[in-house]
Amino acid sequence: MEAVILENLQRNYPTIEKQQARLMELVAILGNLEGEIKDTTADILCLAKLLYEGGDTKIVRNLQIQILQLENENEENEAYMQNLEDLNACLTGFKPSIFRNIQKYFSELHGVDPELITCLPKISGQQTGAEVEIKIFPEDTKPMHFYVKTHQEFCSKSGIVQFWVT
Repeated sequence: MEAVILENLQRNYPTIEKQQARLMELVAILGNLEGEIKDTTADILCLAKLLYEGGDTKIVRNLQIQILQLENENEENEAYMQNLEDLNACLTGFKPSIFRNIQKYFSELHGVDPELITCLPKISGQQTGAEVEIKIFPEDTKPMHFYVKTHQEFCSKSGIVQFWVT
């Protein structure tokens, strides 16, 4: 599912400016949503991934700042606040910095170009990690899929990531 979301977002928002604008719009409307929260959260995480890979290494912090501002403006609205809290929890577990390590690991393991390995943000679950899609060649229509989780929350200070593939 995340791979399709990522492809659609890249196609519909091909520039960094369009991705940033759409991301800010989605975060702003998230609080008022009722049934589309998971889909919108997936779009937000995938856009954040695209922007991070495009060089915006502060994207997660900037989103957290936007969420704090929205919380200050809407603290009397319980449902709104719950939606923002859920998004913030997803952002806490969203660690795009580990995606390069995952790509390197699977590239060496399977002897493929790292560009053929796509790391997708996890939308649900308690642990930090990613869904990994590995193509053996660029036109591969049946890529391999792995779910990668970190051990006891990823510590960005250590630079060490242990992978368990399920």
